Amino acid sequence: MVTSLSLLAQQWRRLGLPDRHCVALGPPRALEHLREEGLRACLPSEAEKLDALVILDESGFDFLGEVDRALSLLLAAGQPCLVLCNPDLVFPKSGGSFGITAGAIAELLENVLRRQWRRPFHFLRLGKPHAPIFAAGAQLCGTSPLVMLGDQLQTDIAGAKAFGIDSVLLGTGVDTIEQIDVDNAPSFFLSRLS
Repeated sequence: MVTSLSLLAQQWRRLGLPDRHCVALGPPRALEHLREEGLRACLPSEAEKLDALVILDESGFDFLGEVDRALSLLLAAGQPCLVLCNPDLVFPKSGGSFGITAGAIAELLENVLRRQWRRPFHFLRLGKPHAPIFAAGAQLCGTSPLVMLGDQLQTDIAGAKAFGIDSVLLGTGVDTIEQIDVDNAPSFFLSRLS
C-alpha cells in the first residue's frame, strides 16, 4: 500500500524542508508520523513563522483557528513551499453525506494567496491523480499489469488513465456509474468489493 503520507518524507528532504520552519495541518498521529521519520513540523498555532506548509489531513485540529493561523503565516511568508498530501476535494461519509478534505483546504488557500499577492501559488500535490503516488506504487509492485481501485473519477480513475494503467471504479464512494462518460471511463466497474 502506498499513501501520499508515505511519499512525504522523500519529498520533504528533496525540497530541503528539514532545515526550514515547517507548519503542518493534520491530526496528532500524522504529526507524530513525521517526527518518527525524523522530520520537524508543528501546528500553525505553535509557530512564529513558516517557510513551508504541509497539509496532511482535514481533521484532528481546530479547523478554523489553525487554517486562519496558517493563512496569516502564509501571507507574512512571501514565497513559501506548499505541499499537499491528498488532493481529493470531498470524501463520502456515512448516511450518504460528504465532507471536505485536505485538497479543499489547499484550493481555498491557493485562491486567497493568488488574490492577495496577484501571482500564482500552487501546492505540490503528492496524491491521486498526480503521478508521484502512481510511480511509487508501480515501483513497489515491480510488475505489471497494474490496476487502480478507486471511488472517484477525477482522482482515482483520471490518475490511473494518465499513468497508463487500468482502473476499477467502486460504486461505494463519491462517484456513481451514472457519472461515467467517455472521457473519464474506468476500465471496469464494481458496485462493491464484497
